[in-house]
Amino acid sequence: MRLAGERNAAHIRAGTVEVRQLDITAADLPDGSFDTVFAANVSLF
Repeated sequence: MRLAGERNAAHIRAGTVEVRQLDITAADLPDGSFDTVFAANVSLF
């Protein structure tokens, strides 16, 4: 999260990027909330 925030700081300030860490299965997000989702270090088991 820290590194993602640092690397995208200008875009975050401009309001074009939002970086979140959350349990996507528990998130209450409306349909159409995302343009792109990136996941790293995801365990498939």
